[in-house]
Amino acid sequence: MIQSERISVFQFYLPIFVGIITTGVLTMPLVLYQAAEQNLWLPLIVGSLSGYVAVAVVSYLYHCYPQQTIIEILQQRMGRVIGTGCALLLILCLVLQGVYITREYQMYLSINFYLYMPPFILIGLLLAVVLYAIRQGIEVLVRCAVLFAPLILGIHLLICILIIPELSPYRLLPLLDHGLLAPLQGTLAPIVWFSQFIWCAFYMPAVDVPAKKMFVSGCWFVLATTVALLIIFAVVISFLGDATVQYLYPFDMVERYVQITGILERSSVLFMIVWLLGIFVKVASLLFILNLAVAQTGRGMRYRKTSIPVTVVFFLIVLALFPTNESLQHEGRLVLYLCSVAGNLVIPLLLVIFLLIFRKAKGKTRMQS
Repeated sequence: MIQSERISVFQFYLPIFVGIITTGVLTMPLVLYQAAEQNLWLPLIVGSLSGYVAVAVVSYLYHCYPQQTIIEILQQRMGRVIGTGCALLLILCLVLQGVYITREYQMYLSINFYLYMPPFILIGLLLAVVLYAIRQGIEVLVRCAVLFAPLILGIHLLICILIIPELSPYRLLPLLDHGLLAPLQGTLAPIVWFSQFIWCAFYMPAVDVPAKKMFVSGCWFVLATTVALLIIFAVVISFLGDATVQYLYPFDMVERYVQITGILERSSVLFMIVWLLGIFVKVASLLFILNLAVAQTGRGMRYRKTSIPVTVVFFLIVLALFPTNESLQHEGRLVLYLCSVAGNLVIPLLLVIFLLIFRKAKGKTRMQS
C-alpha cells in the first residue's frame, strides 16, 4: 500500500523525534517534578529505555518482514481472528492517544491565547490541515518534519541560551536526597513518550535499509531525544526551582521571561508558532498511521480513500472526550498511560515473542523433516 513511497532512515524516525520533543517539553516537566522533584533526570533516563525497546522491536519486525506493516504482520502471522482482534486493539489505543494529544493542543491554546474561541474550531482547523497532508502521503509528512525540525530545535535552544543569566544551577541539588527508588515513581511518564517510537512499525515498507542500520539509527534518535529533554528540563528546574510545580506548562513560563528589547518582545507568540509546527507533525504522523491501520485492517482499502471518514470520526471522538482541562489531566492522562503501555509496548512485545517461538518451532520442524 505504501511500498511505492520511499523515505530515508533519517526521515523514518524524525517525525517521532519531533513529536516527542514538542509535547514532552510542555507537560512532562510538571509530571516528573511532582514525582521526583529536582531529580527528574533519573526517571527520564530510565524511562528512555522504552525507546530502545521500541526501536529493537521495529528493527526485528523489519528484519523478518520488511515489506509489511505491524498490522499486516499481526493478521498474517497470528491468524485472522486473533490478528484482527489485536489490530483493532492497536487502533483503539492509537485513537485514544491521538485524542489526548489533540485535546492537549486545544487546551494549551484555549488557556494561553484563544480564551473565547470554541474548541471545535481549534481542533477542526488542525485536523483540516492534517487531512490535507496525510492525503499527500508519507513522503510529504516526513519532508514537513525535515523542514520544521531545525526551526523547532533552534528556537528551544535559543530560549535555553538566552535564559542562562537567570539560571541557578544549585536548584538541581541535592542529588537523590530521598534515595534511589523514590524518583523512579515518575518513570511511567517518559516510558509513555519514548514508547511512541513503535509507531514507526506502521510504515516500515516505505524505507529500504539494512535492519542493523535501522536499529543503530533508532538508538541515536532515542539518545538525542533524551539529551534534548534533559537539557530543557535542567533549564526549567534551574530557573523555576520549587515553583515548577505551580505551573501547568513550566517551560512556557520560562520562555515568557525571554525578551530582547527592540528585537524580541513577544517570545510567547514565537514559541506558540513553533510549538504548533511540532504538534502538526505529531498529529499528522499519528493520523496517518491510524488511517493506514484502518485501511489495512479492512483489507484491500486504500488509505487515501479512508482518510476523510477516519478523520471525521476522529474529530467527533475528540469533541466527545475530555472536554475540560481537569478531565484531561486526570482521566485523560490515565487513559493515555494505559493505551500507550498496551499499544506501544505490550502488544508489539507479545507479537515479537510469538514470532520468535513460531520461527524456532518452524526451524525444528524443518530439521526433523
